[in-house]
Amino acid sequence: RCGNPLRSLITRFESRNFEQLNRYHETGVFFPEEDDKLLLHILASADLGFFFPYGGFEQLGRFDVACNSEDQRRIMDFYVRCVRRQVFMQGDQRTFLSKNPWFTGKIENLLRHFDDCKIIYLVRNPLDVVASTISFARAIVTATFGVHPDAHLDEAVFELVKFYYLYPLEKLPSLPPHRRLIVKYDDLLRQPKQVLTQIYQQFGMVMTPEFEARLDEEVASMRKHKSLHKYSLDQCSVTRERIVAELRPVFDQFGFNTRDVPVLALPAFADHAQPPGAGCSPAEGASVYEFEK
Repeated sequence: RCGNPLRSLITRFESRNFEQLNRYHETGVFFPEEDDKLLLHILASADLGFFFPYGGFEQLGRFDVACNSEDQRRIMDFYVRCVRRQVFMQGDQRTFLSKNPWFTGKIENLLRHFDDCKIIYLVRNPLDVVASTISFARAIVTATFGVHPDAHLDEAVFELVKFYYLYPLEKLPSLPPHRRLIVKYDDLLRQPKQVLTQIYQQFGMVMTPEFEARLDEEVASMRKHKSLHKYSLDQCSVTRERIVAELRPVFDQFGFNTRDVPVLALPAFADHAQPPGAGCSPAEGASVYEFEK
């Protein structure tokens, strides 16, 4: 009745301070967000690495292999309790759906704590993902500290992106087909309804007429969306040739365009089962980055 003065104040603050960041990812207390952010309450979200680059939070991105068993148990117990509250509030006749890029590093723990869960792995051309992720990480650091990060940040991001490509391909084959599905990003953009229908069929779910009508509306809206996020590998210190060389198994398996990089002329990527820093404490193996003022 008073015109929502507090909400208006917060909205104005966000529009002023997050203007550049919103070009990459719409941010604000009134927007929906990935539920990994719940872990901020117990200082266990990998996002904290952007704000405290020397705090050891980088290891949370490689949760299954870089965090000790006690921390894994404590963090996952908290997350499971959060999910239970959500399910209790919404009712047990629904399927809980969680979209979390950070959970790529938690596959083993998710399977352990949710023994009937199903996993969809969305895979995109690494050349686009590396450029986009580095651009986004730079924007967060610049918005947070007001400085321009150097090549150390690019390197840390690339190492994590490599792990997020290779780790699921190592873990998912052990799941039965009715509990896993790999979806190519380009297929989702070109034929979203067909991809969603495939997901429902593979996981044995029924698509209601109401949901199908809603899906048609969302697809039509998606076609009109224009992203403001502009990025290019030319602006990164990680080269196209290196990405193709070190993620060669991914390019081979999914037939991604290497964009004039001759894959056959490049050395095959060596053992990728053990990521950099795996099993190490933050001081021993976690990537950190420095700022160049």
